Amino acid sequence: MATTSFANKYALVRGNLFFRIYGSTGPWTPFGPTKDSGLEMSIEKTTLTSGDDGSVLDERQVAKTATFGTTLQSLSDSNLGIAMQSVVRTSPAVTDQPFSLPAMTVGQVLFLAPSLDSVTLAGVTEGVDYSLNKAGGKLVALKALTAAEGTYDADEHVEMGILAGENKSFELMYDATAESGIMLRIYKWNPSPAQNVSLNAGNEHTALALTGACIADDNASADDELGRFGRIVRVK
Repeated sequence: MATTSFANKYALVRGNLFFRIYGSTGPWTPFGPTKDSGLEMSIEKTTLTSGDDGSVLDERQVAKTATFGTTLQSLSDSNLGIAMQSVVRTSPAVTDQPFSLPAMTVGQVLFLAPSLDSVTLAGVTEGVDYSLNKAGGKLVALKALTAAEGTYDADEHVEMGILAGENKSFELMYDATAESGIMLRIYKWNPSPAQNVSLNAGNEHTALALTGACIADDNASADDELGRFGRIVRVK
């Protein structure tokens, strides 16, 4: 087997992680800041042991498995879509959307629509009778309010479901050439949904831990020597 001699580089494999839909030949999308990225590999074996003296009579390799995991430190639309296993959809802006205001006591809340722009309600005044949190579309009663009809305007917003989409496969590229001269490419990765989406982490930043199986890619060019899971490349 031919070998190539590389200059020694210390093992600081710090880099950036990118993805694209499996089968796509288009550009790659960055995951953004990540930590604890890693590839775990194992070989499953079957062993025949003698019942007489416990000696190993036969041992055979039956399967190779690999998993890749990472922790996403930014909450982008694409990251959340993968973590929630959902499509990402943009809901359009609305104008003069009618709504019914129920009778409300002080402190009660009515959620209208995310990215709220304005509210029209006859007989009441914003900041006196009610307050608005426009990002969340939240109307809070500052005084007792009687039932009324009104309208609101809202800008477009992005939404996604929870376990609402099919389990997609992705191609991964980890580029650590700047630090260590190493690139890792995984041909086909099937991530599971995030095990925990922390909504209240106290003083800690929320992070999304993802892990998934690396699948042998039948569409990869045949290479008996380097296989069909992916490639590690070292550059000088």
